[in-house]
Order: sequence, then C-alpha cells, then structure tokens
Amino acid sequence: MGYAAATYAPEPGTLQAMSRFLDALYVGALMLFILSGCFLVPFHGDESTIIYMSRDYDTLFRRGDLAHLLYRDPPPTDDPQAGTLQDLRLINGVVNKYWYGFMWSITGFGASDLNDQWLWGADLNFNRANGHVPTDQLLFVCRWASALLTGLSAAVVFVIGQRLGGRRTAYVVALIYTLTPSVLLNGRRAMMESGLLLFGALLVYVGQRAAGKRLNVGHIIALGMAAGLTVASKHTGVIVVVAVFGGVVLMNSPHPKSLSRGRGTSRPSRYIPTPPLPRERGLGGEGIFVASLLALTVFILLNPAWWSDPLRMPGRVLAARQALLSGQVKTFGGFASTPDRLVTLARESLSGAPQYFEDKTGWPEWIGDQVIRYEASGLAGLSGSIWTVISGVLLIVGAIRALRSWQSGSVFIVLIWAALTFITVYILTPLDWQRYYLPMAAPVALLCGMAFTTRSPRQVA
Repeated sequence: MGYAAATYAPEPGTLQAMSRFLDALYVGALMLFILSGCFLVPFHGDESTIIYMSRDYDTLFRRGDLAHLLYRDPPPTDDPQAGTLQDLRLINGVVNKYWYGFMWSITGFGASDLNDQWLWGADLNFNRANGHVPTDQLLFVCRWASALLTGLSAAVVFVIGQRLGGRRTAYVVALIYTLTPSVLLNGRRAMMESGLLLFGALLVYVGQRAAGKRLNVGHIIALGMAAGLTVASKHTGVIVVVAVFGGVVLMNSPHPKSLSRGRGTSRPSRYIPTPPLPRERGLGGEGIFVASLLALTVFILLNPAWWSDPLRMPGRVLAARQALLSGQVKTFGGFASTPDRLVTLARESLSGAPQYFEDKTGWPEWIGDQVIRYEASGLAGLSGSIWTVISGVLLIVGAIRALRSWQSGSVFIVLIWAALTFITVYILTPLDWQRYYLPMAAPVALLCGMAFTTRSPRQVA
C-alpha cells in the first residue's frame, strides 16, 4: 500500500506575516546601526547652538511665556540674549529644537542645564571653559533624539522604495540610504537635519499614496501636516513641498489623453508626454490648495516668532538667510567656477566622504582624535572611489528604469522630487558644504534602488 507524498504550503496570510516580520527586523537593524554611532560621532559647534535654542521648548510648552518668543524690532532690553535668540529663530527650523527640549526634559534636565551658544571666534577650550559646550550626558540625549528621527526616516525610505519596485528595491534603497556618510554624520548630530530627513520622506510617501487618485480628506490632511512639519524642520524643506504638491497636481488634474500634433488632427504627440489620467478625477488643484493652507497654518503655529508680524516675516527670513550665506561665502570662500560646482554636486550625489567640519581653522586638531575613533568604528558609512563608481552606475541604471516607469504615480513623485532637488541645490548652494547637499541623499538612494527592480511600468504602484 503506497502513500502519496504530502507537501506543506504555508497559507498566503502566513507568508505575508513572515515577510512583514522580516522587513521589520531589517529596518530595525538599520535603525540600530544609526543609533549606535551617536556617542562616537565627532562634535560640531552648531550642536551647541541648536541645544542652546532648545530652551524655547521650556519657554513655550513648560512656562507658557509666549511674550519672550514673539519677534520685536528692536529686541527687548530686559534680556541680554533676546536679540541673539530672535535672530536664530528667524533662520532656523523649530521641530528639532522642540524635540530635543522634550527629550532632555523627560530625562531629568532643565533649562538651567543648557549650554550657551557656540562662539565661532573662540577655540574649543575657551567655549568649553565658559559654558558654550553641552555636557556629555546632555549631548548624548540630544544626539540620540536626533538619530531616532534619522532612523525613522530610513524606515519611511524603505516604504517609499517598496512602492517604487517591491521588497527587493526597498531593501537596497534603505541600505544605501543608511550607509550614506552624510546621512549618518549629520543625522546623528544634534542639529536640524534629522527632522528634515524624516518629514521630507514622509511627505513624499504621502504624495505617492495620493498621486493618481481622487484626493480625499485624509490625503489632504496628511499632505498638509507633513508639508508643514517639513518646512518647520528646515526652510529648505520647501523644495520637497513644491515637488510633491506639484507632482500630485500633475497626476490628479484632468487633462486630455493625448495632445494634437497639428491643427485638425487628434493624432497623439510622440514628443510631449502627459501623465496618465487619474483613476478618479477631481480635487487635484483644489485639494492641494487646501493642503497648502493647512501646511502654512502648521508652520506658523510652530513658529511663535512669526505671530507678531506674519506678513513681513518671509521677507525678513529671506534677508537673514541671504546675509548668512553671503557671510559664509566671504569667510570660507565660494565656488571658483561652474566646473567646481558640478564636481561637488556629482561627488555629494555619489556618497562623498564625511565632511566633519567646514571651518578648517582649529577643528582638525580639536576633533582629530574623535574623527579617527569614529572612522575606525565601522559606523561612518560607505565612501571611497570603488563605492563612488558602483553608486554612479546604479544611479544611471536606476534613473533610466525610473524614467521608463514615469507613468506610475509613485515613480513620478520621486522623479519630480529628485529633479527639483538636484536643480535647486545646484543653483542655490554657494559653497562646498556637505550639509547643504544632504537633501539629495534620499532621492539618490531611491534611484539607485530602482536599478534592482524587476517590475514593469504597469506593475509599479
């Protein structure tokens, strides 16, 4: 008597649950890698300044002292630091400083434990001796808080990659992003970049979900909230907002299925491509208009400094930022030529080596030992000529595949984001500072990951 061989096939729901569990383990490991470098990452003077600014959390949320946060011209004379804080509020984002304030408040620190602003005209020893450097414990808490936002951004980038080309693409995208030296360095430091990385990626993900569909109330609220938090993290987040909102409008607005090549003919044009019609028309431009109003509301609510004179504040902020950039170029030197600008753009697009300091006066000696320990730890990320070539090839192949799949809403949003980021960063960045090129990290990782996708344009979400 014979017995038929029996085979066990897991239920589809079980396989899906296993896949999600493995995805969570993978992303969790990447987040732990980011968090593990918090203590070793070399110090930067701007960390002192951002932690100094985090006293606004105590002023606003714990003491409710709104009067000291409103902009005044001239600044009040009863507080010797009012003018400095007022200027810092104009040119910097607020999300990270509130987040750091919340984290140090729940870990036992108070406003009296905070350091003063970093003095760029003095050396490290003077700053440390005179209270302009945070204690190791306070610095670690704020760095851990920053790295947590960066780790969450890696999780969002993973999900964006999954919508682009499936799990294989997502795994590659998240790995490249996590091992990007500039992401690890600036995303671990107690500065503003981690908030921009997280909420910018979150906005792109929401845009992917909204593109090519009828915008509902959930889409509009999510777009508005994510956009407001992105710009409130750092003003350069406007690039992401314009790209995502513009991409959603293009994908969702009704338009002809084809364009005429000439008068009296309905033959489709081969030269002017148009996005596909959304599956359900309507609420394209109208929904984005409402989302824009919501984003503006979120941004202003998080910026009490704007409340006293909101109409004139954009001009003041632009003037302050222009003055800051002009001063940086005058002090450190800008690009000598267009080729220099292009070389820097290409280098930072392809995972350039970490730039530990912008001011070369004193900093190589002050943090030289820290740099050696950080790089020896294996936590600094991937850089070097071999990786530059590999990432360059992946970027070209991935960009070609993405362009061939541009009719997908998810791919279209990422392409618009990448193109606008590259163009804007190239035009507006006046000097070779790696932090100013950081917005390119996620788009580059996503395009590199597209080199591994096996989906056809019709299969891409």
